Amino acid sequence: MTTITVEARDLGKLFRIYRRPFDRLLMPGTARMKKHWALRHIDLTVPQGRCLGVIGVNGAGKSTLLKLLTGVIQPTEGSLSLASPPLALLELGGGFNGELSGRENLFTTGALLGYSADAIAARLSEIHDFADIGDYFDQPMKTYSSGMFVRVAFALYVSLQSEVLIVDEALSVGDFFFQQKCAAALRAIKQRGTTILFVSHDTAAVQEMADEAILLNHGQIVARGDPTTVISLYSVTTTSELAATAAPNTATDDGGTGTAWKEQAGPDQAARRRIAEIRADDLIADKPSTGVGGARLVALRILDNTGRPSLTFRSGACARFEAVIEARHEIPFANFGIAVVDDQDRLIWSAANSNQGLLLGRMLAGDTALVSLDVALDLQPGTYHLNVSTGEFDPEDNAHSVWNDLKVRAIVLHVTPNDPRREQLGLAGIPISIAAR
Repeated sequence: MTTITVEARDLGKLFRIYRRPFDRLLMPGTARMKKHWALRHIDLTVPQGRCLGVIGVNGAGKSTLLKLLTGVIQPTEGSLSLASPPLALLELGGGFNGELSGRENLFTTGALLGYSADAIAARLSEIHDFADIGDYFDQPMKTYSSGMFVRVAFALYVSLQSEVLIVDEALSVGDFFFQQKCAAALRAIKQRGTTILFVSHDTAAVQEMADEAILLNHGQIVARGDPTTVISLYSVTTTSELAATAAPNTATDDGGTGTAWKEQAGPDQAARRRIAEIRADDLIADKPSTGVGGARLVALRILDNTGRPSLTFRSGACARFEAVIEARHEIPFANFGIAVVDDQDRLIWSAANSNQGLLLGRMLAGDTALVSLDVALDLQPGTYHLNVSTGEFDPEDNAHSVWNDLKVRAIVLHVTPNDPRREQLGLAGIPISIAAR
């Protein structure tokens, strides 16, 4: 029988925001107070020994969820139950005293966490070896570098035992080799039966650690399932969220990020003809999609530098992505975006018309727009997948961004070698110049 370690039912947290501290003394329900649901309708079940990845952009509700799980705040509605009080790796070393040595801080912090001096002493050698800071272990922590500081903190937490472990960006600490050491330690903890809630912006780490993932957006779970699929959705969301603040780019002949243009379709005969051409070469017909449906991605094609449809390109060659977008209701700022991912669903590159300096402007219900992105595919030879989407955003409110019609791994793109003598390693080709004397 599966043991459920963490369970939340219709969990929600409401914050009341006041214009001035004095307004808290007034009667509730006045115009001086605004209600903000940081989380709402959260349903979770995490079995013992499983790792749940939690991802989302800043402001999505991740921190509020962590505070509820750790008991820092109480829910406004719904219920939350944990098999035991969780051990939380949040602000590593937040309770350390700089005047004390690393060794001394282990005992004081351990006591705050409810562990006796004997329990810490029994783990002391293990913690010392994991932190690997040499003689600094017995020096005042105010002399530590930031990397040494987090080494001691992480070493302490992974040595302790708990049924539930909450990890918030902990794998971003220290140097690369220590990060790998931390990842291995967390995997070992999970194998021992500890349930882990892993919160991170590092999608590669989430994909490696998590058995299942959820995507938070505006305080609600908008996607859940295997990490690969959820991360693909997150990549498109992140692209759309950042579009409002990204600086405009212009295309270059040596591998720039691309240009975008728009034709507003109406009675113009040329626009109608181009729409018909894109429909004839459409690559996304019958592809599954998700989203709120404000703008539909009607058709999409990819052209090579001769203007012919193609799915195979030499490394560095130019590709033109042409899309037809149709509005289902009024949209102040429509968006078209593409994301290139590899076979492991790692994001290689992404762009949208908004972060290329083109704002489509308002579209009314029934309006159709043609959007094109010219891209120099400076990718290493291989097979790639394309996520394509329409969305809407608000340049005045970076937190407001949704996808309307998202198609994950909708197209397979093949990149072939250009000049074998100039082959480079890695995922992308970066233009360089070289000279010798």
